[in-house]
Amino acid sequence: ARMQIMSYRIVFHGCSSGLRVEDAQLPQQIQEGEVLGKIKLATVCGSDLHTMTGKRPAETPSVLGHEAVVEIVRSKRKGLEPGDRITFSITDSCHECDRCLHGLEQKCRRVFKV
Repeated sequence: ARMQIMSYRIVFHGCSSGLRVEDAQLPQQIQEGEVLGKIKLATVCGSDLHTMTGKRPAETPSVLGHEAVVEIVRSKRKGLEPGDRITFSITDSCHECDRCLHGLEQKCRRVFKV
């Protein structure tokens, strides 16, 4: 039997409840095209601060933050190997609207979280 690999996450439970450190079980296996990474650096941006102060609605509980530097631990994605460092965002853009076509993907009219 495989040993469970545990980690932790910091979860936002709402303005009145704040943040809590919680255990998180890492996946035993990853699927083709996926990577498992260890966060080495994460940012706190204005939208996170707005969520924490109640100025921006968000479902709870949730893990805030959407940009980070990650070191790849396991990979089933071509071109990414354990030890590689990457940056990521949990948002994606449509690549078709006027903003995307002018190099402003972060301002996409149809931006969505993945």
